Amino acid sequence: MFPRRLPRALVRPLAALHSRTLAAAGKGKAKRPDWMVQAEREAMAATQGRAGTVGSPQDVMMNKLEHEFATEGVYHSKRMQDKLTAVLKAMDAAHARASSAKGASRASAVAAYNALRKKALASRQDLVTQRESAGLAKDANGFIEAQFPIKAPLT
Repeated sequence: MFPRRLPRALVRPLAALHSRTLAAAGKGKAKRPDWMVQAEREAMAATQGRAGTVGSPQDVMMNKLEHEFATEGVYHSKRMQDKLTAVLKAMDAAHARASSAKGASRASAVAAYNALRKKALASRQDLVTQRESAGLAKDANGFIEAQFPIKAPLT
């Protein structure tokens, strides 16, 4: 069934892990990471520096995190908007190529345009979703569609 002894290759790492766990448990509490200690110090300094501050250092830390999340949401929204703008420019260029092409080259240009159009529709929907999830707009769909119109597919 089960081996009576563990292989030597497993015993040594397990023993090292066990000794580290016991050492941490013997001190009463595991050491917190440096970033956490620094964040707590900043939060306490922020609360002590303000007269009439309501809230604990934990509240200050949570406000700081909420601000960082909001900043990240705006950054990602801007990045998606830039991506959509680039796809729309490429789509306009493909539309011009498809309009001026004839024969077999027109068919390939139309296929390229329609593929870019599909990508633009997906990018626009991603932008709407990102803006709504970041809390930048309650109903961003109408605004984004007006701001970034997408032409009809070519046949």
